[in-house]
Parts: sequence; structure tokens; C-alpha cells
Amino acid sequence: MDFRLEFPSEILSIVFQDLDPQDLISCSRTCWPWNAAANSLLYETISFYSHAKLQQFVESINDSQNHHEKCVESSISSHQPLGQLVKSVEIITGYSHHDDIHSYSTMLSRLASKTPNVHTSNLGLPILSSDTDSGVPFDWSNLASQWSKLTSLSLKGSFGYELEPYDLNNINDVFIRLQHLNITRCEDILTHMLPSLPTMPYLQSFTATVYHTSDYQALKKILQNCQNTLHTLIIDFHSYLRPLSVNLDDFKIGRKQLKAFGLMKYDDSQINITNFGDSLEHLEWWVYSKETDETLDQSIHQAMIKTSTLKTLSFAGNMALDHIPFVLDANKNSLHTFYLDHMEGNDLIARLQASNVRLYNITTLCIECMFLENADVRSLAEIFPNVEFLALCRNRRSREMTRSISSGSKRTIWRLERGEEWIATDALSHFQHLKALDKITFPELIDQSLSTYQQCVILRPKHKGQPSVIPL
Repeated sequence: MDFRLEFPSEILSIVFQDLDPQDLISCSRTCWPWNAAANSLLYETISFYSHAKLQQFVESINDSQNHHEKCVESSISSHQPLGQLVKSVEIITGYSHHDDIHSYSTMLSRLASKTPNVHTSNLGLPILSSDTDSGVPFDWSNLASQWSKLTSLSLKGSFGYELEPYDLNNINDVFIRLQHLNITRCEDILTHMLPSLPTMPYLQSFTATVYHTSDYQALKKILQNCQNTLHTLIIDFHSYLRPLSVNLDDFKIGRKQLKAFGLMKYDDSQINITNFGDSLEHLEWWVYSKETDETLDQSIHQAMIKTSTLKTLSFAGNMALDHIPFVLDANKNSLHTFYLDHMEGNDLIARLQASNVRLYNITTLCIECMFLENADVRSLAEIFPNVEFLALCRNRRSREMTRSISSGSKRTIWRLERGEEWIATDALSHFQHLKALDKITFPELIDQSLSTYQQCVILRPKHKGQPSVIPL
């Protein structure tokens, strides 16, 4: 008697999406149809954090190709080579250790030759240095031909490690097809792009780090080249040695196509802007310099007050709070999402109350700071009366750790640990329209068993342009 149960592959894929990797592996060993459905999820996104794992995977792909040929001979049509299932590749590792750094270039080329359907990749740029065996620079042109469907690329720099220069020869061959490009912490890559400035007719989002004046000038020219398609721009200022003095009006942020803009500032650069335009819908601003920059605060805030279409506003880091109530009040008719990560976030709540600011259109609210109190929840319900999705978090900086890095120097790392529960459930009842709490908020409840709200996931606006709220 045949007890086979045949489910449509679409149903299997939906069911398998809720399984953890180990259960998916078990399902993949059940039968060929289940193997096909499970493998499509297991191998869709692959991440590597050591050269050994990357090499092991590349070898397994070769074995899978031989196995696929046997399946074809046996008329098992549901089986596909594992390499063809891969759509996203992440390799961020190894460049703080000098033992195997020169092997990544060759191994990535081998991987790319077996994974023709990759459309997204996140690579550690320093690991793609010259191979010590051949001495040949990494072949970006070959990667462009092997990953012909690549539309999203993120390259991460060395974060201060002293390594040999990156291999950037022919990297523009990869850039010309991209829709999304992130070249954060990649020193000199902006100026490298200029001599043979690629036409990027499809580029929609761009994230870049500015180290020097030459980077700033190069970025202006690059943006001119893709101004008709670009809708999201994030700039990271990291000019520690020689702080810059720049005017963001040079970037024409107010042009109609640009809908999302993010500014990250880690240094003492003097930045000015007069207007974000009336087309900008999502604005994110992070200030991580040690001292509060009052000049920058005033410039940015004055420009924000002039906007009329902002839907999402995100503040994080060390900025002055004085003007934020005016910014929120000026954009109260269009804002629907507000995110704040600030050491003195509770002080902002008091300022909003004192100014009698009421933001009726905001439905998604996320506040993170060290000293939030239960009384602040009631105040937030008065300031934001129509919130539907809420995230509150009170992380405390508990202790510092010292970690050695490859150069022999020490790095101090602050470890954030969650404090005691502090939100009383009755305080949440002041939000008349609340539907769900973010997962980070539930551990903050004094008595979680009394909460009748759904859990949701509020994806932070950082580096994402438009945030998403996903009720569960």
C-alpha cells in the first residue's frame, strides 16, 4: 500500500518558512520533493565567518553537481544543484587575521562560478587582496560576468586595520548594473570610481563614507551621474584627521527623485544645509561625535522645519534636543513614524509635554534611552495618542570589556545589558489604539502575563530608508 502524501510545492514552501534550520535539514532528508522545498530555503542566503567554512561549502557545491547529474540520469526532476539555489552571499571575516587572507579571492571566484543566481552580496573588501600564489589582482570583471544577476552589493572596509590596499581594478564593471550600493568604510573607493566614472542607470540607493575632501568632491560627481534614479542616499562622515567643512546643498538633496536621506557623523566636521526640499519623506540622522555639535543641530533642525512631506523621522546619538520639539510640531501633519535613540530621551519627552506638542498622525513609535520611567509611558500616550505599534527599551551600560585585536593593541567595548522590568501594564492602557508591542518591549513589562497585546517586529530605520512594521 502506498502511503505517500503529495503536497503542492507552494504549500510546502509556506510551511517550511516557519521551521528552524535544523528542522529544515531533517525535512530535506525525507523525500525528494521535500528535499527540493527545504533546500530552496536552506541555501537561499549563505553567510561565512571563516575561510574554512567557505572552502567547505565550495567543495560541497562541486559534490552536489555530481549528485545532480546522477539524479538527472534517474529522472528525479525535482533536484537542483545547490549552487543554483543561492541568491544571497555574505563573506565578512578573516581580515583581522593574516593567516588565510590571501585565499579568499580564489575561493570567491570558485564560489561565483557555481552560483549564477546571486542577486545580493555583502563582502569584506580587505579579504579580496592579491592572491599570494598567483600575485594576480582580484578579477572584478570575472565576478560581474559570473554574477550577472547581481543588483545589490555591500562592501565593508577594514575598520582601521593596517592591510595592503584593496584590489579595485575593473570594479566599475560590477557597479554599472547595481540598484543598491553600499561602500561604507572603504577608503579611496570613491576617488577610484572617478577616472572611469561608471554610468549607473539603475542605482536606487547609495551609502558611502566620506574620509577626505577628495571623497566629498568625488561623491558630488557620482551623485550627478545617477540623479534621475536615486531615491535613497546615506552619507557617513568619518574625517577624524582633518575634519571637513561642507554644505550638503551641494548634493541637491531636495531634488524630486530623492525620498530618503540619512546622515551619519562620527567626527568634528562642520556640516551645513539650508533645505531638504518638499519631496523628502524619510530622514535619518545619527551623531556619534563625542561633543554635541550645536551648529550642526541648528542647521539640520532649521532645514527640517521647512519640510512638508516627512513621513519617517529618526534621531540617534549625541545631538542637542532643543529644536526637536519644533521639528516634530512642524511636521505633525505628515509624520507617521518616529524613532529616537538618545541618552536623554526622557528629557525630550518632558520638553514635548512642556511645549504641548500633540502628534496625532504618528502610528509607529520607538524610544530607546537609559532612564525611561513608567511615568514617561503615560506622557508618551498623551503626546502620541494614536500609536498602534510601540517599542520602548531601557538598556543600561553595565560594564566595559577590553579585547585584544590582531595588531596587539587593546580595544575597549561597552557591553549593554537590560535592566529590571519597568513598564506597568496599566500604563499601556493610556494608548487607546495600541495593537502590538515590539519584541524588545515585552521583556520590559513588569508582568508580561497581563499583556493582551500582540507582539510585532519594528525594523529600525537605520540604513533602511523606509522602516517596516510586521505584526505577528
